[in-house]
Amino acid sequence: MSNTRLTSSLDELAGQSLDVLIVGSGPAGVAVAERLAHTHPDWTLGMVERGSLLTLTHINNIFPNPMRRRFIKRFKTNPWEGSFRDGGMLIPALGGRGIVAGAHLRRFDPADFTLWTSGSWPADVIQLLPQYYREAEINRRVNVSAIRGGEQTWALSTLDFLHAHPPNVGVDFPSGDGFDVGHGYDSPVARLWQVLINETLNREAYRRRIWVATDSYAVRIEHNGKLAQGIRCINATDHRSRLVAARTVVITASTIESARLFLLSDLDQQLPAVGRFLAEHIERRAKIEVDPLNPEVRGQGISLVVPPENADLANRFQVHLRGQMNQDGKLEVDIGGFAAMDPCEDNRVTLAESRDEYDIPKANTSVSLSMNDQARVDNMCERIRHIARILNGKFVTTRFPFEETTKYTDASREIQEMGPGRSYHEAGTLRMGSSAEANSVTDSGGLVHGFSNLYVADAALFPCVGIANPMLTITALAYRVADHIDAFSPNPGPQPDGTAGAAPRG
Repeated sequence: MSNTRLTSSLDELAGQSLDVLIVGSGPAGVAVAERLAHTHPDWTLGMVERGSLLTLTHINNIFPNPMRRRFIKRFKTNPWEGSFRDGGMLIPALGGRGIVAGAHLRRFDPADFTLWTSGSWPADVIQLLPQYYREAEINRRVNVSAIRGGEQTWALSTLDFLHAHPPNVGVDFPSGDGFDVGHGYDSPVARLWQVLINETLNREAYRRRIWVATDSYAVRIEHNGKLAQGIRCINATDHRSRLVAARTVVITASTIESARLFLLSDLDQQLPAVGRFLAEHIERRAKIEVDPLNPEVRGQGISLVVPPENADLANRFQVHLRGQMNQDGKLEVDIGGFAAMDPCEDNRVTLAESRDEYDIPKANTSVSLSMNDQARVDNMCERIRHIARILNGKFVTTRFPFEETTKYTDASREIQEMGPGRSYHEAGTLRMGSSAEANSVTDSGGLVHGFSNLYVADAALFPCVGIANPMLTITALAYRVADHIDAFSPNPGPQPDGTAGAAPRG
């Protein structure tokens, strides 16, 4: 292998003696890899990524935000059947959907962890998450605001009674009149490249510790019911199958794909909760045009988050506002509402009858809104209309250019109903909990019940979805899982033949 290559082939990866193998290169996978590379410089880490698209950083650091929609339309895949068939999306790239992620990174509200009758988080996770949130905020640079300075003082003062505030990180606007934009949005792929470049510069090829194989499609967790031997992968270039063996396996393929991998591996036979409790953010969008009566408003813009009014279940939503002056000198504002979905056992992932290009069953997604969900969404839509009235805005929602099919909440056509999966904020399906009988798949450290070396570290772990963008919580929870692996991973672990290693440490 040339020492100038940063990524590897599936054959090269399969030939390594891996301490940890990570499935998926999105925010969770990169967070686990970063953490373990730092805490265990003696371990050899591997990562498999189905996609082959390579970028150096978040796409909004490469070109202006309006190009983001074009990028997504060009490169996205819609791999799922059922409810998310039209709205769901993956990006087949190193970094996954993290390279196109939104800007509003916030912690989940404290109420999000305990309010739900069937979705409370483990007490030890709630206790430890603040320290992991702090680390994630430092590493993700969430102290950088979307718009620096006083350019949106009018909007802030007008919406002050709603406790509106600027988002923590922003990539929403290109530079322009009235804005001093905070550039440099961090992304998983940028941090992964840094790790790989340092590895390449500091070690000879044969002594390499971190191996990342693209075009490597994980299709089965090879296991004996108690130990994971590794991941069966298909090489996307020649369709050949290879087993990548490892002492510890970490699944971070995305909420739906991680559940699908468990189902393809027949793990639902011993873990009945596999694939269940699928949840997401229910999204509604509107666009208003504000003709400023006050000349002080000209040249201004909006990049704000409106939090929930209170902590009850009827208000588990938040509203985002983003806007600039258009060519007519009017302030055009996109308003997006994101409501949390009730944890429900019947919202789930199963295997579809249809198959992909490798003859592997696709994931079938099934979600429906509960009465509480619908009431929550109705409250959110009323909040959107209220904000529009406060800003003296005229609804021009029909101008949204990027939806192939458009559906509205009512005949007024003021608010657009985004289809299931459209928020790209799926959660659940492999939930944390106390036991396999308690509607969970893993313990509070992400270790799969009944296994000593199989972990989950993405949003599939969430017992419920909070109201904020889940990216920060995904990163924080992945650090927690990595530390759990550090403390309890077998050493040495199971060998490729399935024999056990020593007892867990700690």
